Amino acid sequence: MDKWISKAAAGVLAAGLMAVAAQEAAAQKQRGDIFLLPQAGVNVSHLSGYDVLIGNTRQAATMESSSKAGLTAGLEAEYMVTGRLGARLGLVYSEQGDKVKNVPEADIKTQLKYLSIPLTAHFYVTDWLGVHAGVQYSRLIDDNCMSGADIGVTPDLYSAEDWSIPVGASVEYCNVVLSASYVFGLSKVCPPLGSTRNRSLWITLGYRVRL
Repeated sequence: MDKWISKAAAGVLAAGLMAVAAQEAAAQKQRGDIFLLPQAGVNVSHLSGYDVLIGNTRQAATMESSSKAGLTAGLEAEYMVTGRLGARLGLVYSEQGDKVKNVPEADIKTQLKYLSIPLTAHFYVTDWLGVHAGVQYSRLIDDNCMSGADIGVTPDLYSAEDWSIPVGASVEYCNVVLSASYVFGLSKVCPPLGSTRNRSLWITLGYRVRL
């Protein structure tokens, strides 16, 4: 009987140690901590309110755009204001745009490449679960509108700057951070074509490094 009791006690102790290890694996955060978070992933984007000009006429047809996948990668720095609240500033590259099908005479594929500076607040509900929101400034570094016909869209029509609001959540284990954000564009991407604004879902995988 004593032998079984000893094994049971050892099992309970091992389970306790594993629980402690799992808790530590979430990288406990304290006020004043500074972290770097390199990250990479994909975003699925489209342009809302897309008015497509057909040819060189003044007639415009409102078309529903479909989503387009692109790459994103960057680096963020986080400062812990408290043990639960962190402030992040980053520099991120992203590929956005959309696809519009069944436009008379041609389909359209828009690719917009941005360099973004997100400023976000992160609240950690637990050591491994967080939610975030903030503001993001983006600078257009390259654009391309591919179509088999003249639709009246030229590169100089796209806005050089874009402001947006990212909101989302993240989970963390052993310093690996999986994050999902939805980014609501505020600026008109292509003013001559109407109220075109970026809408995108970002899924990234990053790694937390304590400085």
